[in-house]
Amino acid sequence: MPAGTALSFSDPELTIISYARRDCCRMIGMPERDWISPGQAVKPLAAGLGIALLFAGLYAASLYNYLLFHTLAELFSIVIAGAIFIIAWNSREMLDNTFFLIIGIAYLFVGGIDLVHTMAYEGMNIFIGYGPNLPTQLWIAARYLEAGSLLAATFLIARKLRAEYAFAAYSAVFLLLMYAIFSPGLFPDAYIEGEGLTPFKVVSEYLISLMLLAAIVLVHRRREAFEPRVLRLMILAFIVTIAAELAFTLYVDVYGFFNMLGHILKILSFALIYLAVVETGIRRPYALVFRRLSQSEGRYRLFAENFPGIAFQKRPDFSTVFFHGAVEEITGYTEEDFVRGRVQVLDLVHPDDRQAVLESAERLRATPGGAVDREYRIVRRDGGIRWIREHLQSLTDGGGGAVLIQGTIQDISGQKHAENAIRIANEKLSLLNRINRHDILNQLNVILGYLDLSKDMTDDPELRTYMEKQEAAARAIERYTGFARDYQEMGVSGPLWQSARETFLRAVSPIVSGQIPVEADLEGLEILADPMLEMVFLNLADNSLRHGGPGLSGIRAHYRKEGGGRMTLIYEDDGEGVPPDRKYRIFTPGYGKNQGYGLFLVGKILEITGMSIRETGMPGRGARFEISIPYGAWRLAAGERPPDSGIEDEKSAGTEAGV
Repeated sequence: MPAGTALSFSDPELTIISYARRDCCRMIGMPERDWISPGQAVKPLAAGLGIALLFAGLYAASLYNYLLFHTLAELFSIVIAGAIFIIAWNSREMLDNTFFLIIGIAYLFVGGIDLVHTMAYEGMNIFIGYGPNLPTQLWIAARYLEAGSLLAATFLIARKLRAEYAFAAYSAVFLLLMYAIFSPGLFPDAYIEGEGLTPFKVVSEYLISLMLLAAIVLVHRRREAFEPRVLRLMILAFIVTIAAELAFTLYVDVYGFFNMLGHILKILSFALIYLAVVETGIRRPYALVFRRLSQSEGRYRLFAENFPGIAFQKRPDFSTVFFHGAVEEITGYTEEDFVRGRVQVLDLVHPDDRQAVLESAERLRATPGGAVDREYRIVRRDGGIRWIREHLQSLTDGGGGAVLIQGTIQDISGQKHAENAIRIANEKLSLLNRINRHDILNQLNVILGYLDLSKDMTDDPELRTYMEKQEAAARAIERYTGFARDYQEMGVSGPLWQSARETFLRAVSPIVSGQIPVEADLEGLEILADPMLEMVFLNLADNSLRHGGPGLSGIRAHYRKEGGGRMTLIYEDDGEGVPPDRKYRIFTPGYGKNQGYGLFLVGKILEITGMSIRETGMPGRGARFEISIPYGAWRLAAGERPPDSGIEDEKSAGTEAGV
């Protein structure tokens, strides 16, 4: 027993009886879970004794007055049929299959026909002038309805059924049967005085028995839809009902022995239905109504027990309802410490993070139904520091008031340590890169300076050619160094929402300098992109000026909305365009006169926020670059409406290429 745990005789695991039970089970080699308590053993004995006394009383009534016996027997089954309907109807929203709903509704109308049958029985003198044929017809109609419903219910176990429609259908069948039976000549005779049962009655009993046999087979095939105990009771009820039907094929006199036996078997079958539906539905809701709920609970329990963190629920005042998972591993405290209020998560928050945590908690209190994600440090019981990520969700009632706060806690200390290590390594690499670039550029300036002096000191054309090649190589190294600087800065800062039009004009205007007109039809469009988005437009404009040729007379940027929530930003010029065999290669590093790092860098900058670029222009008619922006990475100012994608632009009819 753990230290600090008080011995309580109210705890079943610590009582003297529990110890005695455990010792007895060990002595006889029985698993403790198979132990049956005296109370559990007495219940079936009491039920069996009650049924035996009931049958004995009914038999005594039959000896005294058969009409009394018949009335009591029928009333018993009618009451049970009504109880079955009440349970099924009131729990119809919770029943886990349609079977019990159908038989619940069916038994109401079966009981209704049985009630009329009881009133029409010979000697009751309620329906004058009909004789024993009327109750026998009513009997066979009730049995057809019962067997047909049991058989139909097995086919509809997994189907969704509107209870109101089923009730209306059974009402119609009930009224039609009553009309047919009470209208002379519409319903076949079932009993003729002086002769006994008619062939219709006998054949019907056998046909009903076959229907019940088919129902047994189908129920057994769909046994996964029932609790094992309920399945056994239902099959046994079907078998007893078949025996009752066979007994009713043998009697000649409505007061005869086989008639009495059939009624007793009918009582037994209804008692079994009672045990399967009524008692199970009331006393064992787990077995009948909440079977799937229990399975769902098991799945969620399995998830909670294997969740690599902590799952919890708190009241609006942040007192703990439950706190489950890797509690001790993360905090050093037990689940009980949190549930009993001996410690709160806020007590563990690192002093430097406490204010931010309190502010986020107040925001959650002020916004019922809201959610908060936060990262902060906690101080474990042993003094160690852990980083955790916490997600909080406020749950509300129908009126919008907060009723619970639930969430999860995950230990992200390993992630934070890795991030810190990467940050330190990046800082060192960045420092080394800056030093190297600075030193390389200094040496390049020296080389370029000496080359300029050398060219001024010689008139030899061949020597000057060599010097120009050396200068070109030095300039290339200078560009590589600039590319390394730009590439290093990419992704260092988080993405920002940027005005597409302002960013485009800010990038393009300085290098165009009035040489050609620029159109920026990008009003209202904002893009979530790396801060280096300006360099994307700068490189595209530089590409137009370098390769557009003498026919270049303008640059234009515009946008259109595509399917799937995407947006396309289009940059185009009217220069020479890009040959088909170069559409893909222009985005690869090292391609072209200027080593192609500009467009390669463009693609990499766009990739940071999920964008892509492709060249779709036609050679001789200008370059056209389409930037595809995913849903969530673009937005429009109020009142702006993007043009939809319509007929394909004539310029974009050429080959497409993209990054």
